[in-house]
Amino acid sequence: MILISSILLNLFFLTKEATKKSDEGLLIVDVIDGDTIVTEDKVRVRLTAVDAPEINLCNGEESKNTLEELVLNKRVEIKSPAADGFGRLVGLVYVGEKLINEEVLRLGMGRFGGGNSAKREVLRAAADEARAKMVGIYDEKCYQLENKENPGCLIKGNRDKRNLKKGTYHFPGCSGYNVVVVEKDLGDEWFCSEEEAVKAGFVKSINCYEKAYEVAI
Repeated sequence: MILISSILLNLFFLTKEATKKSDEGLLIVDVIDGDTIVTEDKVRVRLTAVDAPEINLCNGEESKNTLEELVLNKRVEIKSPAADGFGRLVGLVYVGEKLINEEVLRLGMGRFGGGNSAKREVLRAAADEARAKMVGIYDEKCYQLENKENPGCLIKGNRDKRNLKKGTYHFPGCSGYNVVVVEKDLGDEWFCSEEEAVKAGFVKSINCYEKAYEVAI
């Protein structure tokens, strides 16, 4: 009940301030990460349909820096403010005619988070463009089929997106191994041994059956 009351109160103040300052917009005084901003009235607003990497993950700092360049110390208009499925305040953020949500996704600085926004298809198209161009989180720094940094470590660990402390691992010989992607912006990792993967909280994929990882000599 406290959380719901807080969200409703933030929605009230955000709508009130946005109406009062409709001509000049709301000043953004802080950027928390690649998808969360803070207005001059200390209201946190997430960008609708944008899931940026955590700061400590691949492209996390770059995503935050990009959003800062787009909105920090600028006046924005926040349209369609609402609460998302986690009770967080979200909205479509504009600087002039530029839709910041769209720009962030087009630059590959976040993933398309779905939802029922009026700009849903525009935002999806921007994210698809970033993936096609392999920029941002889709660049090989974050999006990897091969471990070019350490070719001897071939085990792919995919995080469970609902519980990032857990996940599954895959190694050469497992069914579908070649198409498994290590997405570092989501916390996926490479491992050199099964023991290392298990220690990090990963379990063997069912696609590996009863196989064991054999280190290439």
